Amino acid sequence: MGQMLIDMPTLTAADRARWSELERFDQRIGRLPARMIDEALDEIRTFKERNPNCVCSTSWGKDSVVVAWLTRQTDPMIPLVWVPTIRADGMSYEAEATYQVRDAFLKAFPGAYEERPATARNPKRGDPDYNPAQFDRPDYRSQDVLKENIPEPSINGVRAEESQMRARSLRWHGVSSKNSCRPIIKWTAAQVFGLLAVNNLPVHPAYAASHGGLLDRRWLRVHPLRSKAPARSIVYGRDMDDWEDTYFPNLAPTRATPTKTTTR
Repeated sequence: MGQMLIDMPTLTAADRARWSELERFDQRIGRLPARMIDEALDEIRTFKERNPNCVCSTSWGKDSVVVAWLTRQTDPMIPLVWVPTIRADGMSYEAEATYQVRDAFLKAFPGAYEERPATARNPKRGDPDYNPAQFDRPDYRSQDVLKENIPEPSINGVRAEESQMRARSLRWHGVSSKNSCRPIIKWTAAQVFGLLAVNNLPVHPAYAASHGGLLDRRWLRVHPLRSKAPARSIVYGRDMDDWEDTYFPNLAPTRATPTKTTTR
């Protein structure tokens, strides 16, 4: 297993073999043009100058780890902010591996960091009071935990390659808007994985959870588990419920940050 990939017991031998193949590719293409890195750093610096109270929003997925790293290179005192989704009883909807990525990154790159846990108001799949029909109730209200918990101008890992809506947003608003800085919005997933590889940054094992290479890692996501999703996702090309149950069968307890961090 490559040093950058966080391991987990549900990965199969076929998953690991496929990841090793891709990791060799990542190392070959990972030396990005200096211009790309410089442009991303300049974008963050300019955004910070306009918004001294800005934060960097992270989920500990591949894109947000890259942006967290870029932010640390720019100014370690720009707080990284994670909003984990938790259950009222203290169990976390975030995978145990997500906490491991967090711990590895913060140990390697200390600086300002905050966690703002959001308690889920609606039961999720597998909870005792969950009912699939709840989403059809007239009084059902979805919960946007990022909007509710990160009011500051934020730096994030949005990329245009991921959807037509994000590509249109790039054309309309550019790399940054008044309240949002998206320094890697023009990057491809291949470039993201390449930067992670050559800088030995921690990578979530969700991207290796490919059923032995049947799934394209570019479309695998780090997200709160058991969230509402179509039975078969057109975007990710997989049955999301089955994928989660195979690779992330159990919820983990909420876990505090073990490393010393600072707040602004």
